[in-house]
Amino acid sequence: MSRRPRNVGSDGRKLDFTLLKRLVNYTFSKYKMLYVFVIIGIIVSSVASVASSLFMKSLIDDYILPLVGVADKDFSPLLTALSMMAMIYLTGVIANFIYQKLLVVISQGTMESIRTDMFAHMQSLPIGYFDANAHGDIMSLYTNDTDTFRQVISQSIPQFFVSAITIFSVFISMITLNIPLTLVTLSMVGVMQFVLVQIMGRSGKYFSVQQKMLGKENGYIEEMMEGARVVKVFNYEDKAIEEFEKINHDLFESSYNANKFANILMPVV
Repeated sequence: MSRRPRNVGSDGRKLDFTLLKRLVNYTFSKYKMLYVFVIIGIIVSSVASVASSLFMKSLIDDYILPLVGVADKDFSPLLTALSMMAMIYLTGVIANFIYQKLLVVISQGTMESIRTDMFAHMQSLPIGYFDANAHGDIMSLYTNDTDTFRQVISQSIPQFFVSAITIFSVFISMITLNIPLTLVTLSMVGVMQFVLVQIMGRSGKYFSVQQKMLGKENGYIEEMMEGARVVKVFNYEDKAIEEFEKINHDLFESSYNANKFANILMPVV
């Protein structure tokens, strides 16, 4: 299996939707029913989160403020409202717990399947493939790349659906409450989206380079370990250390820049 094409190339290319579709279909074909329950859980959890925020307004205006200044207070309606709010929160928590547990099953099961398929496919590759690619780079496919795919399955894709459903629900609620403020918010969202695209583009480029350098470093370490006797015989230690420091520094630079831009996202959001 080749390392190309990647989702984001080291030259800053855009997301490869064809590859992403293949990976999603690979997972979906094995866990169709579980994915259905995951989507249902995401919808319930997101709607419960928005509903609880909206219910806070009703709780204050309709149940708390009318009790202010009243001598003979009746707390029964307030207790009923608090019980309803607690049920909404509880529903969201249960739905979130269920779909998160299902995602663990899906992601780990997919990792097992994809590694098995990769190993079976590798047995059919010619010897020239192994001569042309560093062993560490090949091993990186089984470790770093598959772990990245696991994160896509268990975090990125679910978060996309959560964000989409939440944004839609909040947008409907905002229009219902106040249209002028909704327009102001949308204008600010447009500015924020532009900034996020710029940051994510830089972060994605460096994450791709990081994966490439990680495979290169793994390959170099493995080659030096396997050829330790040759290194000793020809007094190659200093040169090996010098080359390793260069590779390790390149990995540090790419990892630093990738995480630097990734960590900027949350404060911006």
